[in-house]
Amino acid sequence: MRYSLYIFILFAFVGCTKYTDGPAFSLLSRKSRMVNRWELDKATANGEFWTPYYPLKEMELREDFTQTSTFRTLNVPNVMTGQWEFDNRKENLKLIFSNDFTQVFRIDRLKKDELRLTIFSNDTTYKLDYITYK
Repeated sequence: MRYSLYIFILFAFVGCTKYTDGPAFSLLSRKSRMVNRWELDKATANGEFWTPYYPLKEMELREDFTQTSTFRTLNVPNVMTGQWEFDNRKENLKLIFSNDFTQVFRIDRLKKDELRLTIFSNDTTYKLDYITYK
């Protein structure tokens, strides 16, 4: 009987994936997985390779919900600070910059060392893979 209960609980957790690309289960909270210094590893625009052109190259998301992001245009860095937050269902990441500029990303994968985001702009879907900064 006890083993049946454990198996039921395991399947309940596995079936409750929050993000489309996983993980299916984590002992770490979403916030603790999101708090990190992230660097852009790969970007696509409508499925085409876009890594050199996507401007948001680095994000440092801190425990106190402050953030520092580095945008690079023509290899010139522009550092912006502000706040970060989840939406109320923790399906989206919102970056709120001190100049009142805001970007909202859908979270597709959230692991301690991997983050996959999607953002829609005009008729373009950007898929962004970030890894822990090295």
